[in-house]
Amino acid sequence: MWPFLRPGQKILVKKSIGPDFKPGDLALYRASGQLLCHRLLRKEKQANNWIFYCRPDTSGGSDPVSENMVEGKVVAVLSGNKMVNLETPFARLRAITVLLLLAPITAALERIYKKIKGI
Repeated sequence: MWPFLRPGQKILVKKSIGPDFKPGDLALYRASGQLLCHRLLRKEKQANNWIFYCRPDTSGGSDPVSENMVEGKVVAVLSGNKMVNLETPFARLRAITVLLLLAPITAALERIYKKIKGI
């Protein structure tokens, strides 16, 4: 989840269910044998299961994630002796800003970089 999360930072995760998640939240989930932390774009209810559409901040696509794959919601980031609570009004505003503005810009720059490098 770089640039939002940096190497060495730890996260505090709260076991959460579908209604607890809002766009911009960070979801921790298991996919393809890996533990991933991505930003929630949107969610929808299908039958009796929530489907979350998540993506890293540096990607333009989104992955559908079934509720049963979700471990929980990131509620705080620990960096050294400092803890940043992600459930404050300011943190919500920052999450929405990243979701709406910074993530698409970063994703576009990544696509341009890959095109230039021939990746």
